[in-house]
Amino acid sequence: AAMAEALLATLAFAVWIALYRVADRMPALRHLRFAGAKAVRRQDAARRNSWVMGLGYLFAIWLLHCVKTKPPLHVAPPSARRLGVEVACGILAYDVLEFCMHLLVHRCQRVANIHSVHHAQARLNAFAVLSHSPLDAFQQVALNVLVQNLSPWPTKHSLSRFVHNLLITYMLTEIQPGYD
Repeated sequence: AAMAEALLATLAFAVWIALYRVADRMPALRHLRFAGAKAVRRQDAARRNSWVMGLGYLFAIWLLHCVKTKPPLHVAPPSARRLGVEVACGILAYDVLEFCMHLLVHRCQRVANIHSVHHAQARLNAFAVLSHSPLDAFQQVALNVLVQNLSPWPTKHSLSRFVHNLLITYMLTEIQPGYD
């Protein structure tokens, strides 16, 4: 149960990327792509990187759970108000903090190398969401872990955490493939 959240996030990335791969192959959707954004087929290096990033993420979360005890899964459902507030606050906090971090890696030369792997791809595609240096990936995961621990209630409800992860993984994947 401790790894359920991490497994859901990993599976969500796989599903979102697969759906964009299908969209990339549909001629009827080509007019929705930005000019110059061409669909590219995943190559062996990208496939290996996807596995490495996914397994690295799961391993890092497992290590975190070895050091920090995860709150138990809530059995009782949250109120609609609590679910809405926790998810909205989590998404907003993540978006604002990630924007600031992203701005920092683009503006500060000292940390620009951390993020350069992500922009090394010549074409836009959904797999770019997994194309990061280990430090860049760590920063994003650490930020999400931090945000997942923010709640006006004593602990963030499990369902709020799951919905948050589904939405964040979608948002991170959706900005990569070049659809308008």
